[in-house]
Amino acid sequence: MKKHKFTEMVCVALVIVVVIPGMLLGRKPISITSISSVPSTPPPKGSVHIKNHGSVSFNSYHIMTDGGGYRWDLQYYGNVYRGTPYAYSGGMYCHINGSNVRSGTRTGWRNKAGDEIEIGPANKNGLKIYRRVKVYKDRPLARWLDIFENPTAKPVTVNVRMYTCTNYTIRQTLTNTGQAKFGPKDMAFRTITSSSNGIPTLHVVTSKGAKIRPAVQTQSNTIYVNYNSLTIPAGKTIILCHFESQNRSADVHSKMMAKFPLRDVMKDLPMAVRSRIVNMKVSSSFGGVDLERLETGDNVLLGNDDPIVGEILNKSFHVSTVIGPMDLKCDNLVGMAIGANDTLKFAFIDGQVISGTAPGAKLEVSLGDNGVLHIPLEKTRQWSYRVSPTRPDEIQPLGASLTLVSGDHLAIDTSDDYPRFKFRWACGDIDLDTKQLQEIIPTSKGSSKFNAVFKNGTKISGSFIIETPPVEPPSPVVEPPEGQTPVAPVVPVAPQAPAIPAGLTLRLKAHGEINIQPNQIAAMSFAEPAAPDGTLTKVVLAGGDELLGEMTDEKFSLTTSFGQADVAVVQVKSIAFKTGSPDQTVLKMWNGSTMKGKINLDQLGFAVTPGGRWGLPLDKIKLITCPQALPPRALRLRVAKLIIQLGAENYKDRQTAAAALVAMGKGIVPLLKPALSNDDAEVRQRIEAILEQLGVKAPSASSPSSPRHIHQLNGQWQLEQGGQLIINGGGVVNLNGGVINVNNAPVNW
Repeated sequence: MKKHKFTEMVCVALVIVVVIPGMLLGRKPISITSISSVPSTPPPKGSVHIKNHGSVSFNSYHIMTDGGGYRWDLQYYGNVYRGTPYAYSGGMYCHINGSNVRSGTRTGWRNKAGDEIEIGPANKNGLKIYRRVKVYKDRPLARWLDIFENPTAKPVTVNVRMYTCTNYTIRQTLTNTGQAKFGPKDMAFRTITSSSNGIPTLHVVTSKGAKIRPAVQTQSNTIYVNYNSLTIPAGKTIILCHFESQNRSADVHSKMMAKFPLRDVMKDLPMAVRSRIVNMKVSSSFGGVDLERLETGDNVLLGNDDPIVGEILNKSFHVSTVIGPMDLKCDNLVGMAIGANDTLKFAFIDGQVISGTAPGAKLEVSLGDNGVLHIPLEKTRQWSYRVSPTRPDEIQPLGASLTLVSGDHLAIDTSDDYPRFKFRWACGDIDLDTKQLQEIIPTSKGSSKFNAVFKNGTKISGSFIIETPPVEPPSPVVEPPEGQTPVAPVVPVAPQAPAIPAGLTLRLKAHGEINIQPNQIAAMSFAEPAAPDGTLTKVVLAGGDELLGEMTDEKFSLTTSFGQADVAVVQVKSIAFKTGSPDQTVLKMWNGSTMKGKINLDQLGFAVTPGGRWGLPLDKIKLITCPQALPPRALRLRVAKLIIQLGAENYKDRQTAAAALVAMGKGIVPLLKPALSNDDAEVRQRIEAILEQLGVKAPSASSPSSPRHIHQLNGQWQLEQGGQLIINGGGVVNLNGGVINVNNAPVNW
């Protein structure tokens, strides 16, 4: 019996089980009919559907795997069959007035990324119904979007039920508020079944501020999410959104419920979709300012949530901000929302957010032939311009930016150069070049100490050195000539401006040069995090700072119990320092040797950025690790010569070189790995074999850009390594006793 037939039997059995309690409670029994979809053309551009990048067949089921490694075997009902055994026994069916939505052709279509499919339309009561299912590649999660289109001239009301069967009886239900039963304040719940073989599941069914909320029931192994009397207005489309997750750890689901990243998992959806979801509230977010934007017009929500749709006519706003008065031009403005303490928060398309007050300012909203409204800004809850190519629904990269504790996000002007700051940290004062930084953030809210995080992962903590401007000395007193009475000169006294405390100087794109106090800073961002570089030397300081880079000293001497040793820094694998006992410093060398003693230096040189050098006092260092420790120069030259010999013409020479490299031990591994990308396939293969013999798993070797041609030599070649040989030009290859005879043809390998 095919699996999809088995699913239909499960559906029938499920409906029979449901009918009985429905009768007992006086509810109308659910029928066992299905709503079949009809073949459809690809959805139109800009619609609420995914673009057609290929068909999907449901002859059995369509399998996708999420970012947690969990299986989603989807069927032509738009449901999940079993999931990861044994999570489901048919999940996320959609009932319309008691009938299942399904694809009558057992086909659907997929998006370009291959992580989302769609079926439909199914026709019922004049509605066209589609189902979209996305399986996330970056997390253990799947999303269902049920799209209800009403092309008729009258509103249509239907009863909608999403139902899911777990593979075993549900033993425990826990909501996001910690209750055993879904209530009016809940948005999600997790379920655990009675069998240890069952996979816990998570169900996210609504959110705060949603227009409608479902009623949720669980009984035996079945979950019902009900929307009774769901009305789709004439000529309109509405969407229901639900999330499901499988995870072997129910605790993971509890954490997901506590901080479900709704905005993050909806950011792939255009406003045309998000604005039509009725059971979840998903706003556009610009730098933390949430705006309910429309595609049909500029949207104004008054303080009582009454909407006004029209055209905003303002050209600019004069705003008093924490950094001074500003004239905000509306060209790049997305909208405004009222923040804490009735502060106006203006959001821009590049992610900037500027907050402040604008007494007396009014929003000019044109209603077309119905006139113009003049609405005081403080009477609105939020307003926004319509989604358009010039004001898209996505934030543009802001680049270098300053975030204030007030929530303002301001673009730093780096057109001339990046700012530089004097910074005091555990090992002294440095000139901090922000071009080399990822970010600067306070160690805690309101703290005067900051963490400076470099692009390569280095993190140091300290404080800004703020230089107070010099004070003008008083004018010298001029004595009058002898015998004359001094006359006090009349000097006009200029009004004294209040003293501004010294701060950090920054140049902003929106305001020019400003003076900012450190306690006003929530973050300064300069670059995206870079991929970790496992080849860098790491220094851990006693205070917790971590440095990545390279040691700059060529050598130092170590006084041991057996005499003094001269140590080449490049050969050091690690140095462990013991607090208060400088003579107990432990060095491990490239070849596994260990030495203990005292380094005869006050500080070690270290470069976090190319060309820079910091002096690190030895009493501040806890541990140094060097993943790229190398053998002495003579040995390095010997290894390089042997690597070349691995590609020698003579088989015996190649074997001798390989044996010699293995005999040198693990210490030469850093010298061998670069040869994995050697142009010679023989060298690459032998290096892989040597690394395996040394107990090191070789990373994937990169192949040369084009195959090499090996031509016949006296009719005989030796074949030593595995691989596929392709004969060009119809040549003949004979294998006899390990010898290849080639009949006048080059061989690619």
